[in-house]
Amino acid sequence: MKPLNNKQKKEVVYDLEKLTYWQIAMKSGIDKYYKRKNSAIDFIRKVYLDVKSRPQSFGVSQEKLEAVQKALDSRNLRLQAGEIMIKPNQTPEVPKDDLTALDTKELVTRAKKSSWVLLNKKLDLIDKSPKALKMVQIGTLAQVAGIVFDKGQIAKGEATEHVLLRAKIDDSLTNEQKLELILSQREKIITQKPDEVK
Repeated sequence: MKPLNNKQKKEVVYDLEKLTYWQIAMKSGIDKYYKRKNSAIDFIRKVYLDVKSRPQSFGVSQEKLEAVQKALDSRNLRLQAGEIMIKPNQTPEVPKDDLTALDTKELVTRAKKSSWVLLNKKLDLIDKSPKALKMVQIGTLAQVAGIVFDKGQIAKGEATEHVLLRAKIDDSLTNEQKLELILSQREKIITQKPDEVK
């Protein structure tokens, strides 16, 4: 990647009044030179700090720097206050055909949401078509129902084994007693045959 000239650095600083570091990285194409989103963001941040340290060299007024800094501070405060927080199931705005701009966490989040949406669409199609419903085996539907139920419980922090343990542990017991009870229950479950487990 060619280093940015002074005019390009000045443009980065001016853009920071309205755009985030990441938006500027995408707008300028800097993101294409980095494998990780944070690396591109750090590059833009370093450009800003360079211009900020010697604004006269880039023809940037002190008033402009103050306006940019005020915008950055405002975005940071709004982010901390949760006003512009990215929600867990929300993906950043990226052109649909440019998945390379997303990091692994964003790709997984997007795939997770897409797979649940597609599953629901498929189930709706099956539900609306008597012919399709006849073709689906009951075992397949039972598996889907079981998986969806278990994932829902896990997402709520109420996996079956956690609910079972909470139901059997008396709150008046000490931590040592609770641990001993859990281990003894575990041992019983391991040694019992599947039809004996209550």
